[in-house]
Amino acid sequence: MVNFISYILFFLGNFLLILFLDNNFAQKFLSTYSLSGLILGPLIFLYFSREQKKIKHSQILVLLVNCSLFYFNNNFIFLVIVYSLNLFYSDFISSQSNSIKGLNFIYKMFIFLSVIPFIFNFLKLEQLIEIRIFLSSLLVLIYLFVNFSYNKIDVKFPIIYLISTNLVYFGSLFFITILMKSFILKIIYIAFQVCFSLILKLYDLKLRNILDRNKFEKYFKNIYFVLICLPLIFLIYNVSEIILFIYYLNMFFFYMIKKKLL
Repeated sequence: MVNFISYILFFLGNFLLILFLDNNFAQKFLSTYSLSGLILGPLIFLYFSREQKKIKHSQILVLLVNCSLFYFNNNFIFLVIVYSLNLFYSDFISSQSNSIKGLNFIYKMFIFLSVIPFIFNFLKLEQLIEIRIFLSSLLVLIYLFVNFSYNKIDVKFPIIYLISTNLVYFGSLFFITILMKSFILKIIYIAFQVCFSLILKLYDLKLRNILDRNKFEKYFKNIYFVLICLPLIFLIYNVSEIILFIYYLNMFFFYMIKKKLL
């Protein structure tokens, strides 16, 4: 239950960040974030699925990358790339860890709370990103000095799985940042994230044996049916047919991933 609440807080904090983004910054930020996820996501997943003994090396590397911001702090694109690295890495390291119970919840609660000053214009986007990188650095630093262990990700054909899921998820998000802009981009981006994240989280619960096969199939059928019907809401915003096509194409790909790789 605590892990589920942590998951909700983490994603709610990110959705609020996107929703309250300045429309002029939305396309630049979201395209960089999506492209970073497309590249960094598979690398982090593959590392965690294979290199359990060398986890300390990756923690040191992330901290060194964060320190480089002292020299490149005026480069917005680089700042977003480092932010993406920290967000993906910290999510993996905290959610998969067997060490320090409750730390995952505390970290993701602070990630959520950090967006509140941004909503009320007490923080600029760059400042919010820097605060979240600092929080991620603290998390990595804590794990660096403890006897760290985590649940190794066990999946058939891990390379095919990580490439396919990341291409479908982040590829579609990046593509819509090219096709759309301003406020409607933020709405569609959040909608895509919510829908596709639900499916990926369900897959994650299955891979970690939190859900057995029967429960997984039951939840998947119900969630998949709802998500198939959900695009009817998009019609309110006069969304183009290409966006709906991308959405349903992704739903088909997610179904094939389930059928062939889980």
